[in-house]
Amino acid sequence: MKNKKVVISTSTSQKTFIEKWLKYWKNKGYKVINYPVQIKDKDFSKIWPKVHKDFYNCLLKTDIHFIANEDKNGIIGYIGVGVFAELAFVVGLNLSRKKKIEILIYKKPNHKNIFYDDIMLWIRQGWINLLGNK
Repeated sequence: MKNKKVVISTSTSQKTFIEKWLKYWKNKGYKVINYPVQIKDKDFSKIWPKVHKDFYNCLLKTDIHFIANEDKNGIIGYIGVGVFAELAFVVGLNLSRKKKIEILIYKKPNHKNIFYDDIMLWIRQGWINLLGNK
């Protein structure tokens, strides 16, 4: 499993957790090829499209797509719109091509999550695995 590539998806506001997960994957010998970064620049609208495109291009190349769905806004296993879009993109890739990207999610989301039904369906289908059940 060593030398596999990982892309981490989570909210950019979760800086402490991003650092935790970067360390986790690196300590296991994986190469993290992309993860969320905050863009603190007056030219956000000019920079963001390239950052976004680069992130999706890394999703095309990764071996593992890790959803670091930490608790946020009082919701256990929070997944926002951006992370759900990335997750749906990788699910679509897996359904439409031979190379499969392993999708791991940190924790089962709470029913309060707007995407709860979709994610639970994908877990039941075996399209997503919980990190602890690997």
